[in-house]
Amino acid sequence: MKKILFLILPCLFLAACTSQPALKLIPNSGQKEAGDANFEMRPNLNCEILISTNPQEINKKITFADLDTINPKLYYQENRPLALDKLYEEDGRVVLQIVSSGNASVDTFLIDKTSGVFSRTNLGDFWGPYAMAAKGICHMP
Repeated sequence: MKKILFLILPCLFLAACTSQPALKLIPNSGQKEAGDANFEMRPNLNCEILISTNPQEINKKITFADLDTINPKLYYQENRPLALDKLYEEDGRVVLQIVSSGNASVDTFLIDKTSGVFSRTNLGDFWGPYAMAAKGICHMP
């Protein structure tokens, strides 16, 4: 139940925040958001953020590793690995989350296992409350 709340609360918070005109998704011109028809889910995926409410996040690279285990990892811009919690998984999607007590933040990722498209919500309270949403595409390494 606790994990479900961690999944639902960020989404509700983000939904409330995105109704404000200051938070709009900013597209990366010329990028495909529909996914790859030839995509095949693998344990390691290289991904790119295509659209985001934070323009500085666009075109950033992230890597999901060990997705076939109970302890997957996230590499963000080639930094050290961050441990992910696998909240939910079924044939078509997987939901992953990081909760950081250091900066009171929550990152939640949903990966579509058929197309490689992922969505991300991020919220926290580091130098004040913030929220961000992003969407991207994953490729097989």
